[in-house]
Amino acid sequence: MEPRLAERENTEEETRELLALAGQLEGLARNVGMHAGGVLIAPGKLTDFCLSTPLKGPRARSRSST
Repeated sequence: MEPRLAERENTEEETRELLALAGQLEGLARNVGMHAGGVLIAPGKLTDFCLSTPLKGPRARSRSST
């Protein structure tokens, strides 16, 4: 940790609370969004390299329509 931040963590309750909260959030997924478009090129199946999340709701399409 950067020395000035460590010093503030040791002396300021608000900084301790903020860093504790940040530690709980670290590594969590923020969201799964939709991208307008793009091209993915990979040396194998894309599912071996990328996560895939199916759409739900009115914007979802059946597999037969793709």
